[in-house]
Amino acid sequence: MTLGGVNSDGSDACNECTDVILDATESIVTTEPSIAFRWNEKGNVETKRRVFKCIKKGFGFPSIKNDELNTRQLVKYFNVPEEVARDWALVLCMSPGITGRRGTQKTRSEGGSDIYPAKVLEVAMNDGFDNFFTGMQLGPHTGNAKEWTGIADMWEAFKMQLRFAIELSLRSKDVGRVMEAKFLCCPFISCIDDGCVEKGMDANDLAEVPNPWHNIIGGSVVVIDSIAAIQKLVFEDKKYTMEQVLTAMEANWDGYEEMRLDFWNAPKFGNDDDYADAIARQYFNLVADEWKRNTTYSGTYPLPLAQSVAGYIVNGPKTGATPNGRKGGEALDDGGCSPYMGCDKKGPTAVLNSVAKIDATRQKGILLNQRLSPVLMNSDVGFDLWHSYMKAWHKKGLDHVQFNVISTDDMKSAQKEPEKYTDMIVRVAGYSARFIDLARYSQDTIIARTEHAEVSTGS
Repeated sequence: MTLGGVNSDGSDACNECTDVILDATESIVTTEPSIAFRWNEKGNVETKRRVFKCIKKGFGFPSIKNDELNTRQLVKYFNVPEEVARDWALVLCMSPGITGRRGTQKTRSEGGSDIYPAKVLEVAMNDGFDNFFTGMQLGPHTGNAKEWTGIADMWEAFKMQLRFAIELSLRSKDVGRVMEAKFLCCPFISCIDDGCVEKGMDANDLAEVPNPWHNIIGGSVVVIDSIAAIQKLVFEDKKYTMEQVLTAMEANWDGYEEMRLDFWNAPKFGNDDDYADAIARQYFNLVADEWKRNTTYSGTYPLPLAQSVAGYIVNGPKTGATPNGRKGGEALDDGGCSPYMGCDKKGPTAVLNSVAKIDATRQKGILLNQRLSPVLMNSDVGFDLWHSYMKAWHKKGLDHVQFNVISTDDMKSAQKEPEKYTDMIVRVAGYSARFIDLARYSQDTIIARTEHAEVSTGS
């Protein structure tokens, strides 16, 4: 469910119904329906206060999307008239799409499907071969990483593996789209869409208003931090060689703990550090450039959508050791641009400053998880601090943010005595879940996220 935003004439769309829905959300402890809020400068402050009340209770929603940024995206990339684009709502977790009786997205094949960048990096460092999980040649031969002479070689190998994965995935998805139109027809959805009725076409067949996107699921920040560590420790400081790095990773860092800590302590995204943040900007521009090379069933190129769903949990165990100091099998980063768990050391405003250096206009969406202290959020100044933080978030042009407001102590207690915490809800990725229903591995990744006890409203 998408709330907030503006009407087709540009006026504030928040009204009494918006407030009633948020009041009901606050009073009913449930994970569904997941709610998103379109944040803009015109939005009613009292409605935003209700958004805050839901978040501080620990539901993990509403998640918040930048209203103006996402409206402009539909206008710029998909030629949607502005008055139509202003009525957008989220398709699935994170993708803005038009609403109404015509041109809406009707199949996941228009979006969806996944690329796992951390796995792409892993095979790029092994000439396209997957040593850790499948024991197969997954990508093209891009050269022996031991022979890399500079960071440009690493970027090139990663780019070619990414290109192969994107093209393979998009071809598969387009074949699926054709099969859907022939064998998975949707007569009910088709009969309530004016375009389908007018043209006599099935909903899965008609792409009247293109809205293509493609997920980059879990691992973007692993890639960013890994490239930063290799650039710093191998090619600049020359403390290690690529042969040493590959040997240590093949051993899953076992017997190389001092070396692993050097890579773990290398510059990390999320700390307003230009060294790592410049690599993040280059990475997301590369991702956008590579997707732009392709045309899908809908007749245009898809935008990348950086999120994690549950992919950071599912694919961590399938991904070997990485140069950011992560061991094989451990979870990947939990968002689209969320700092790796526990690596954001300078507070939530530093996180915003890092994310702001990414050009969000070239992405369909970029999911950002933040975890704030319940003590802070429930204090007398909780709303004022959070509201100032949100105004800074909006001013910096970020696409998305969502919050967990649960203490580490409470989550650890819930692991020990789950029967006492049946109502504890956490935000996993694009969805919320009851904490005790999650596997222990998943619970631990949420506990590992940095809990910020202070919010600075400065730059």
